[in-house]
Amino acid sequence: MSPQATMYRITLPTGAKTEDFVSFMEKEVFTTVPAGPTRAFHVTAQRLFCDASPKLAYLWLIECEYNFAKVPEEAALTKLKAYGARVRMSSYTELLSWPDRRDGTDQ
Repeated sequence: MSPQATMYRITLPTGAKTEDFVSFMEKEVFTTVPAGPTRAFHVTAQRLFCDASPKLAYLWLIECEYNFAKVPEEAALTKLKAYGARVRMSSYTELLSWPDRRDGTDQ
């Protein structure tokens, strides 16, 4: 499997409350993305980042290992769009990391 990172830029509708959105992401969206390994992919982490100001822009990072291209977060995206958020996706392949996770050492 090859390490991948998918990032979604999320823009909330005007008037949305940060606390409500973070709670929604934690309880409704993160839990919708399959956590265990499957034949197609293995989600290894999810993170939510917020722009310092204003708090209507977020980045949702999903780290995966893929056997082939498949979007494990499809159902989660449906929930986000129903929430009223605008979502834009970018996918990245890992080229370098520190510490190097490939050899199992923390150098």
